[in-house]
Amino acid sequence: MKTLRQTNRIRWVTITGVFMALNIIMSSFGIPVPGGHLYLCDMIICTAALLLDPVAAFIVGGVGSFLGDMIFYPLPMFVSLVTHGLQAVVISLIAHSSIGSSKHAQFIRSLIATLVGAVIMVVGYTLGKTFVYSTFEYAMIKLPYEIAQALLGVFGSLLLCYRAGLIRIFRPWSLTNYYKAVNKMDFSEITDQARQAVTEILDAAGLKEGSIFVIGCSSSEILGDQIGTATNMDSANAVYDGIIPVLRERGILPAAQCCEHLNRALVVDRTTMEKYGFEQVNAIPQPNHAGGAFGTVCYERFDDPVLVEDIRAKADAGIDIGGTMIGMHMHSVVVPMRISLRKIGQAPIICARHRPKYVGGQRAIYDEKLM
Repeated sequence: MKTLRQTNRIRWVTITGVFMALNIIMSSFGIPVPGGHLYLCDMIICTAALLLDPVAAFIVGGVGSFLGDMIFYPLPMFVSLVTHGLQAVVISLIAHSSIGSSKHAQFIRSLIATLVGAVIMVVGYTLGKTFVYSTFEYAMIKLPYEIAQALLGVFGSLLLCYRAGLIRIFRPWSLTNYYKAVNKMDFSEITDQARQAVTEILDAAGLKEGSIFVIGCSSSEILGDQIGTATNMDSANAVYDGIIPVLRERGILPAAQCCEHLNRALVVDRTTMEKYGFEQVNAIPQPNHAGGAFGTVCYERFDDPVLVEDIRAKADAGIDIGGTMIGMHMHSVVVPMRISLRKIGQAPIICARHRPKYVGGQRAIYDEKLM
C-alpha cells in the first residue's frame, strides 16, 4: 500500500507540519509536579509515529524537538534530535509492520511500539544528560521524571489513536497499513472471485447484449474494514479486472456506482449515456475525496468515461460488493440471486436481476422464461 507521502505530498507536508508545530508548542511548557515538570511533547511524538510513515515521524519527533529546544532551551537540542527522532522512527516501523491481522493485534503492536519508544527516550536522555549537557547525578535525579513523561506519551497516544478515533480518521489517507496487512493480500484471488461472481450472475440472468449491469463496490469492505474507512485502489483494480472484461466480452454495459458523496452517481461509457439519454454531470471521482476507489478506477480505465447523475432505474442486473446499496439503479422488480460465492475478499455480496412485473391476476398465464 502506498503512503500519503507517495499519493498526496501536499497533504502529507501539511499534516506533518501540523504535528511538528504541536510538538514545538508542547515543548514550550510543562505540567508542574513535585520536584520538576512533565512535558506533553512525547504524547504528540508517539501519536504522530503511530499514524505517519517513518520519514514524517522523524520530522515530527526529531526535527520538531530540535526546533523546540533551540527556541526554548538550546542545550539538549542535538540530544533531542537523535533521541526523539530515533524514538519516532522505531515506533512507526513497528506499528506499521505486517505482523497481525486484527484490531486487537494492531493495538498490541502499537502498545509494544510505544513502549520500545519510551525505552529509547529514557535511555537517550539519560545518556545525553550524563555525557553531553549535564552530569550523571543530575541524570539520576531526573530519571523518574523521564520515565513518567515517557509513559504519559505511551498511554496518551494510545488514547488519542484508539479511544478518540484518530486511527479510524487517518486510515483512508493511507497513513498506515493498519491491521489488515494489505501487503499480504492476494489480489489475484479477488480478481478470480469477481470474475466467477459476474459470470454466474450473467449465466443465470440471461441478459441480452446492450443491457446495463450496475456494480457497487466497497474496497474497504473487501479488506475487512468498514465501508468508507480504508479505501484501497489495489482491491478496486482487482475487482475491475475480474468484472469489466467479462461484461465487455458479452456486450453488457457496465455502470459503476460512486459513493454517497457524489450522490451515488455512476461512471458509464459515453456510448451508454447517449444510447439511454442519461444526463451527464460534472465531477471526477477520487478515492479519498468523493467517488470511491472503484468509481475512480472505472473513470480512469474506461476508454471514454462520463459521470451520470442516475440511470433512471434501467439496470437489468447488478452486484453489490460490501453493502453499497445499488437497488436505486435497478428496475422496479428486482429478484435476489444466490450464487456459489458469498463474499469477495472479506466483503459480503448481494446479487440481483430484473424481471418483468406480473399482471393479470389469477387468470393470467406467465412466460416461465421471464420469471
